[in-house]
Amino acid sequence: MKNVIYVLVDHHGYIVYFNKKEKNLHRGAGEVHSLDIIPVRVSKNKAFYLEEGGVEVPLEFSLRKLSQSKHSLTYGISDGLFWACSDLKESVINFNRENISGWETFTLRKVCLPSNSIMSNHDLILLETEHKGKLTIQKSKNGILMDDRYYDLLENLSNIEDSISKRDVVLYRGLNFDRYFIFYPLVYYVCFGGDNQFNLLKQSLISLSRIGNYEGKICIITDRRNINDYIPPELSENVFIFISSANSREEMWRARYDIKNIEGIEVFQPILYLDTDVVCNEDIYKLLNKCIISEKISVGTENHPGVTIIPSTYDWAEGVGRSFFQKDNFLPSTRFGFNSGVIGFRNLSTIKLSFFLILRMMNIIIENRLSYPWSDQAVANYVLNKLQTVDDCSISKYIAVGTVSKVYNFENYEESPVLIHFWSTHSNERISVVSGFVEDRIRYRGRVFPAKHDPKD
Repeated sequence: MKNVIYVLVDHHGYIVYFNKKEKNLHRGAGEVHSLDIIPVRVSKNKAFYLEEGGVEVPLEFSLRKLSQSKHSLTYGISDGLFWACSDLKESVINFNRENISGWETFTLRKVCLPSNSIMSNHDLILLETEHKGKLTIQKSKNGILMDDRYYDLLENLSNIEDSISKRDVVLYRGLNFDRYFIFYPLVYYVCFGGDNQFNLLKQSLISLSRIGNYEGKICIITDRRNINDYIPPELSENVFIFISSANSREEMWRARYDIKNIEGIEVFQPILYLDTDVVCNEDIYKLLNKCIISEKISVGTENHPGVTIIPSTYDWAEGVGRSFFQKDNFLPSTRFGFNSGVIGFRNLSTIKLSFFLILRMMNIIIENRLSYPWSDQAVANYVLNKLQTVDDCSISKYIAVGTVSKVYNFENYEESPVLIHFWSTHSNERISVVSGFVEDRIRYRGRVFPAKHDPKD
């Protein structure tokens, strides 16, 4: 049910507001929204404003009904001596007219306040924030207070109404504005094969929860119907399984892009894919926030000096699509390719076309038994660069590469990484190295590791 109120609108279309501190009338809510500048309401030909507790406070001026028709009611506003005049050159409505003409008339407007919006039932994240997406939201009679930012209700009415069917909302606060997103994250994995893969999955999940502080939903794409032994107890209520199948490495790689049929996936944002050999080293929300504010698909480039002999560059490495680019006579403007073990994006709409084209190419490769090293990664590099849907800037610096002896940070990044990807560790050693790292990181939780950390120290 909608709450109906009546307000006054001047000759230029501005709603009339009352400044409680200055004790005067204003055109609109002002250059900066404030709890002290609130709309004038009308009931039974009386003007008043509404305190936060719902108390009606009458105003010290009178309304004179000038004209009335089936669709409109026009008033003049008097302080007992003069009539109020709304001059476009002034933000304040002054009482300085002896007679009533155009600028001295104010029309009654009916306003329906929405009872629901995306701010009602969701965590929100501010576009420019670096913090976790839970905001303190206080809805008042006259506006909305989100942490320390106040938004006038009437000036944001259309935005709030539109937000009911959307995943984000833009709110005005005078001359400024802010954009908020629904924050309902999903992290998903693909896990097929033997117990080693599932033991890696377990370590990644432990790190996600106990180091990354993740509290959201998790989807595991797998062919096993029962993986309870690999789920940390604190995550048991948050994990759900999507049953799939993979008869080859290529089909396993393809599965990370075939997500449109996961039940309910359309409600999540942001969404983050992780390989099972990726572990958290810091709070995961720092990276998730970057994924939700990016308009493109966030990935990590393989620019980690010293970790490989052959650089992952588009003009050299098959694993990042060299053959595809050469055949198409097309080369990206950036030098380094990205690793497909970490893929973040705002929501399903962000990846719809890109993932469709990746799946199409992967299906052709599988059906024709074509051979490409790390084929999905090569395809993804080609497709995302060709479509210009790749964001290789937002999260690259947060991803490091782990080996038996060192953690290699992204080039020129000196802070502690959020994620560590152990793709450069030999498969025979990977589970022991990963589990040892996670155990050490939990033991020393709160300590920031140096950029090059020996997990065995």
